[in-house]
Amino acid sequence: MFIPNKGKASLRFQLINQRADFSFALFSGGLANPKLVAVSNFISFDNPKAPLCPRLAQGKSWNEAERDGSNEYSNYQPGSLNTTDQLVNDLNDIDIVFHIGDITYANGYISQWDQFTSQVEPIASKVPYMIASGNHERDWPNTGSFYDKMDSGGECGVLAETMFYVHAENRAKFWYSTSYGMFHFCIADTEHDWREGTEQYKFIEHCLASVDRQKQPWLIFAAHRVLGYSSDYYYGLEGAFEEPMGRESLQKLWQKYKVDLAFYGHVHNYERSCPIYQNQCVKSERSHYSGPVDGTIHVVVGGGGSHLSTFSGVTPRWSLYRDYDYGFVKLTAFNHSSLLFEYKKSSDGKCRINRTTELAAAQEKLNELERKKEETLKFYSPQSLLQRLQDAMNKTEEESENLHKQLLDRDVDLGTFVKKNKKLRTTYHRRALIHLSAKTSSIG
Repeated sequence: MFIPNKGKASLRFQLINQRADFSFALFSGGLANPKLVAVSNFISFDNPKAPLCPRLAQGKSWNEAERDGSNEYSNYQPGSLNTTDQLVNDLNDIDIVFHIGDITYANGYISQWDQFTSQVEPIASKVPYMIASGNHERDWPNTGSFYDKMDSGGECGVLAETMFYVHAENRAKFWYSTSYGMFHFCIADTEHDWREGTEQYKFIEHCLASVDRQKQPWLIFAAHRVLGYSSDYYYGLEGAFEEPMGRESLQKLWQKYKVDLAFYGHVHNYERSCPIYQNQCVKSERSHYSGPVDGTIHVVVGGGGSHLSTFSGVTPRWSLYRDYDYGFVKLTAFNHSSLLFEYKKSSDGKCRINRTTELAAAQEKLNELERKKEETLKFYSPQSLLQRLQDAMNKTEEESENLHKQLLDRDVDLGTFVKKNKKLRTTYHRRALIHLSAKTSSIG
């Protein structure tokens, strides 16, 4: 803000959950070299004991902003208000919201948390508002974070872990699982080590393995940094199109436990992959999938508010749709067999991509085929064959006894008896030989 040397100026601001006396300070030198110039008189509240706004009930990526841009250093979150507005407009058709990391970009400035909680209050006061840990909440050198960076501005995860409640056993380790409706969510914390053998890896496998697909047929994995697939410019420079060391340990878990969708933030754009495993698309369709998929669809949905990220000049085969714009994803599970996937623009809330799936129905069909396979294998097992041969031999003996009785009762003549009896004995001896051969083979 520029204030002239002469004349009058005014300043409007909003205080949230502030009750202590405060004063204003004037600095020169900018953020890089601040110098205190003057401090105002203390200002006191007329009613300091007035009720505070309630703590958020529950805890991808949009951030706080002022309507007139006055609070925005370098206009850092130009798309956040549009994203928030579209979610508020659609709130009657939303049951739960997930904000997977880089929540406020406060970077140590508590006022930004106040502004953000005020911005999302219309959402968080009506539906569960779930968060995850990102680099701008957690990372700080020598504090136990996986990355030795200063991205959190010294917050070290304390504000995010205190402000929002999630189902983590230890909120300092911000990974957790939760179910809602027909969805089961496994939320990872990319600011702590997730690689095989770590505590978090064991949690992720347990989360994926323990879901009851009869109750929650749709299994979702989410993490802030892109542990799956992204053709972001900087990931492209790395060559693997992922967070370094990202998917090497995890992709076998996604495949083993049939994860339907994986969502990420961190990269500020939108990108959807094909159903993929080990860099290979397992389906040729681009928008509608039915039948067994045998892979996970990876979605980067980081265009919620902050400055957009440039894509790599190379478009990998697995990248089906890329959008350099602000937006968010909405999932609607109609039943166990149909899921609607929508990518919506923050500018107008209109859906740009619809994708319906029949994964659950395909899974049920696959389970039915597995049951039939087991029944067939059981039917043709050596024990089953022996039993059926023995039953056939017993039936032949019974028919032979009935034929002899008919001869004694003179119900058949001798010629007919000899012909039928010869056929029965031949059948019996053939089955007896097969039975003996099969029994000998099974014993050997």
